[in-house]
Amino acid sequence: MEPKEEQRQFVSIARITAPHGIKGEVKAEILTDFPERFPHLTQVWMEINGVLTTFPVKSIRFHKGQVLLQFKELRKREQAEELRNAQILIPEEELKPLSKEQFYTFQLLDCEVVTTEGENLGQVTEVIQAPANDVLVVKKSPEEKAELLIPFLKKLFPEMNLEKKILTVLKDGSW
Repeated sequence: MEPKEEQRQFVSIARITAPHGIKGEVKAEILTDFPERFPHLTQVWMEINGVLTTFPVKSIRFHKGQVLLQFKELRKREQAEELRNAQILIPEEELKPLSKEQFYTFQLLDCEVVTTEGENLGQVTEVIQAPANDVLVVKKSPEEKAELLIPFLKKLFPEMNLEKKILTVLKDGSW
């Protein structure tokens, strides 16, 4: 028995950027490290006006580094236009398994960041994917405007416990 959709956790694997053609097809930016998953999808989810909606997939193909999707219910460009900027989601349980040393970027969100001396720096609110390396955006509280930007480098994070949502960072001033 599948869990109710409200209880399931979903992960974004693409973002719709624009309609493609006149028959309801959409063009999407690929956000996953596993684009080979797309041809096997039979349905995806999107949050439309706050409602999680299932979209059965009619066809999928790749074009110029993006993925083109045709959904069974969409037949017109105007329908596809309404999905612009929507995140294409899959259930978390459909993620590819990773080795113990690997993790998904979304797993860093909401982790507490503490120094090796025990000082709590705040929670990860965002992960910026910069050209050289990812950067963690850390805030003491969601309301606070001040944020700390910490390069996410293995040498700066001697310990990571994603189950407990705790990242330990060196406090040596190098960041």
